[in-house]
Amino acid sequence: MSGILVQQADAQSVHELQAAPTNRVVDTDGEARELVAEVLKQYGLKLNDDDWEIYITADGSDTPNAAANFTGKRQIAFNTAFMRRLGERSGDNWTLYAIAAHELAHHLGNHVLRPYFRRQLAEREADYHAGFVLGRMGAPYTRTIDVVRWLPDMAAEYPSRAQRLCEIGRGWRDANRLAPLQSPPETRSAVTTTLQSCEGSQPDESVYRLRRNRDIYGHDIAFNGKIGIPGVELSTCAAYCAELPECKAFSFDSWHGWCFPKSAVAASNADPPSVIGVKRPAAIPAVDQTLISGFVLVRNRRFRDAPDPPPAAVVNFDACKRQCAESTHCVAFSFEKASKVCSMFRATVGHYIDELADSGYKQQRPRTPPPQPF
Repeated sequence: MSGILVQQADAQSVHELQAAPTNRVVDTDGEARELVAEVLKQYGLKLNDDDWEIYITADGSDTPNAAANFTGKRQIAFNTAFMRRLGERSGDNWTLYAIAAHELAHHLGNHVLRPYFRRQLAEREADYHAGFVLGRMGAPYTRTIDVVRWLPDMAAEYPSRAQRLCEIGRGWRDANRLAPLQSPPETRSAVTTTLQSCEGSQPDESVYRLRRNRDIYGHDIAFNGKIGIPGVELSTCAAYCAELPECKAFSFDSWHGWCFPKSAVAASNADPPSVIGVKRPAAIPAVDQTLISGFVLVRNRRFRDAPDPPPAAVVNFDACKRQCAESTHCVAFSFEKASKVCSMFRATVGHYIDELADSGYKQQRPRTPPPQPF
């Protein structure tokens, strides 16, 4: 699997299980092991030799930067020349910690054990945790987002540089929310400005009618025989549709950065990850009442958006889910296991690894699911 910085061109799957190459050497007490151990401390975990193996290698064809694998033990490998060069260029260890945190997130999120896990979501989640860990460790905000400048342009199925900046920035912000933010006003202003820009430019509302938390099933326009355009922003998705005479609408999966131009618009369905745009003068399609409605439950995960209404104590997870179900505004919820506090959300950018919480979001699905984009 590729690391935070470079895609391995010959990788068949980012989450492919593979044996550790024989030219890797276990790092028993070196810098690579120390990096991983320090990052694990931020989660209250220890680097246990029974579960983990930290490798170093000088073979760029095996590991050009850093990679996560699983072959009975959780493994992370670092390219020694790459790590040394990066440390010299950045002048400190923050970028190295970010790389270690990114690879650890692929393990903590079980991406390496779930080959079907979407690459966009896995990489964005790992970037978020790189920012979160640096925030917990006290890295300045400017140095945290500076990690992005070491990122080369990725293949289309990877998040864009702008998306990775957003995820790293959100992670740093949320780490600092765990205690009163003591950063100077100029830092708080920079965080606000960066994250506001994460919305990107919006589609022209004189051309499209927009509705968030909605999706449109079927009627997908295929590109090169495939459904869906990965690695784009909302405005880019709208631009694709605008250029196609046969495109009547689009559905944009904001959690994964996927665009689905549509050739027809019949009905819509509730779906928090999605935004739909319908070319005027057509109206937003009504919700299909024949669909199955319910919750998608995501254990050990948390939505980190601004709750609305304010969080409140509840009896248990089911009570939290019930409150969201009864609210016409709630599209997602998170339940804190220890404090039994329930947070509900009107919109969300997605859920993240957090063993202290369980969550869920509303969704409608047809009785026969359509083909997945990949």
